[in-house]
Amino acid sequence: MTPKDDPPERARSWVRKMSAPRVNSRERQGTLLELWRKTLARTDFGVDDNVLLLGADPIRSGELVEQLHARTGLRLSVKDVLAKPTIRTMANYLTGTG
Repeated sequence: MTPKDDPPERARSWVRKMSAPRVNSRERQGTLLELWRKTLARTDFGVDDNVLLLGADPIRSGELVEQLHARTGLRLSVKDVLAKPTIRTMANYLTGTG
C-alpha cells in the first residue's frame, strides 16, 4: 500500500516520518521549546503550557511552522499547531508517539 492509497492523515503521518531523521520526543520538545520561545519572544513557559494562551496566533504559528521546517525538514501545518497546542503534544505528534 502506498501513501497515496491511505487516508489523508495517515499519508501526512507517513510523509512526516519519512522526511526527517528519527529523534525521540524529548529532543523534539527541546527544539520546539526553543523555536516557540524565539517566536513568542518570551521564556516563561514549558512543554505543558498552551502556546495559544501565551500569544501564539495563526501568524506566529505559521512562523514556527516555517522555522521548524527550515531547521529539521519536518512539515507541520498551522492547523496541527492549533489542534495540538502544547509543545509536548506537538512533539509526540511529530515523533509518531501521540
